[in-house]
Amino acid sequence: MTLPSKAPYFIEMDYFNMRSRQVFKILVLTVVLYLVIQIAWITQSCFQQQHQQWISDEHCDDVTLQSYVFPDVIPRDLIELDSRKIPNVFHYVFCSQKTNHSFLFENYLSVISAWRNFEPDVIEIHYKGKIIQDKYNTWLEDLKSIIPCLVVKEMPGYWKENDVCDISYARAILQDRGGVYVSNDVILTKHAAQLLNKEFSFLTDLDNNVKVIFSSRKHENITLMQAKNPFTVVPFTNIPNNETGLHKCVHEGLFNLTSSECVVLSTKYFPIDLFRTDSNLEEYLHSLYYVKTAVNTSLGISTVPEVCREILRIQNIVHYIWFHPMTLTFMMYLSVVSSLYVLKAERVYIHGDLRLNGEYWELIKSNPRVTLVYRELTTYIYGHRIKYTTHVSDVLRAEILSKYGGIYLDWDAMWLNPVDSILHSGHEVILNFDHMVASQSFPQQINLGVAIAAPRSRFILAWQKTLKNYRSDDFYYNALELPYKVYERNPNLVHIDTKLQVMCFRLKCHPIFKENHRDWTKHQDFNWKEVYAIHFTYPEPHEYGSEKYLFNSTGLFAEIGQYIIEKMKSNS
Repeated sequence: MTLPSKAPYFIEMDYFNMRSRQVFKILVLTVVLYLVIQIAWITQSCFQQQHQQWISDEHCDDVTLQSYVFPDVIPRDLIELDSRKIPNVFHYVFCSQKTNHSFLFENYLSVISAWRNFEPDVIEIHYKGKIIQDKYNTWLEDLKSIIPCLVVKEMPGYWKENDVCDISYARAILQDRGGVYVSNDVILTKHAAQLLNKEFSFLTDLDNNVKVIFSSRKHENITLMQAKNPFTVVPFTNIPNNETGLHKCVHEGLFNLTSSECVVLSTKYFPIDLFRTDSNLEEYLHSLYYVKTAVNTSLGISTVPEVCREILRIQNIVHYIWFHPMTLTFMMYLSVVSSLYVLKAERVYIHGDLRLNGEYWELIKSNPRVTLVYRELTTYIYGHRIKYTTHVSDVLRAEILSKYGGIYLDWDAMWLNPVDSILHSGHEVILNFDHMVASQSFPQQINLGVAIAAPRSRFILAWQKTLKNYRSDDFYYNALELPYKVYERNPNLVHIDTKLQVMCFRLKCHPIFKENHRDWTKHQDFNWKEVYAIHFTYPEPHEYGSEKYLFNSTGLFAEIGQYIIEKMKSNS
């Protein structure tokens, strides 16, 4: 029997259904493609503007300089750590025939422009005689509360006061230490930052008076600069590789926000003059003074879009800090090797005065993934003199993690496992509690010997701000107890990972995930393969005296050290 063919109606329905399915597939693919593009755009936006401020302060809603993003509100570029040739130290000099010097609003703007655009390791204000402040002109005191690394220093008594003493003193400083000299009437922009990557550069005004000098230590060109008033270089052709024509400090009327490296102020300004901005320059000065830096650290307030925080990634880079001469020990070598071959860090940065030495130091500094970052020893924090060398590390790790993010590691800590999973977890900061409490009144304290943070993270910034209350005579307060107080006020800003590090004191280890970890008289057993790092607070295990001694030893510490060396050899 022959089956009847389908009626035209059903044929049309089949065709309609087929077309509908095709249209549906196209719609689904279109939606998926749109979502992929949106996610990619959001990701790119978050990483390009990671922690960029969208200022919402009720007093400055309309003052964000949309066309100029200040470097101090976004992560700094790691390239500057690799390419910088000049110490990131800025010098201002107040010296003339006058015995007393006023520090005016224009001088404040000059210094704050250096801070916001360059975030120097140190800003030094040198003076001869006295800097006078009255009931209104308290600008220098204001700077002390804003800039943690600001140092105000009296010049030596033998330095004569005359019309060129500021210039001659600046030249002497740069010859001895290197760095950047800035005239007191100059406002800097970020466009001059490239000059830190050259051995020597200077900027002049339009009359060829030298206003800014970038110089490496003991550079020969410093001697070619004549200390006279006004400060000039005569002739310019005496300067090798002269680029003066490319670097100018423009006059006020010629200031261009997109290209000017600096501007010379000739107008006397007060903040009230910047309430309404009638020029590109006034808009820039307005933003220098009124737009707040970085992150609002008030409890629960976030100025970074949550969609960015959800996909935020911390770079797998490690920072170490060391000052003063010392032969690098085998244990310190093990720490760096663990960062390179166990953690598999993309880069390892060693910050300090680079006076380490020895055979292990030669091995470390020749590694292509290791970058040596020279900086001067920090001696002050918010006007407080730093008493202990270990406190220098505390101050600098806050600064470094805030600028660049990544991982800070003490030299007596070693990696046992990679941390990729927590780097990509979306947390801004990952820390853990200490195994002991120095003061009985504290329920916990935080150990920052192993610290992971995103750049411009709110917790690190809040901790840095609290260092205004730095206690020079309290060994534990600044880096253990004070961070815990910040954590108590802002628990949402930190992820506590109890397996981030296991601390060992007097060769007994105390994992904080064990109930009896505060019994310092006993070693608490743990599986070292299940934690991220181990931290030997005191003393160094004798197994780490040398590589030969390590491989002739047995036990927990020997097993860990041998594992680290074997990881290096298997990846070489």
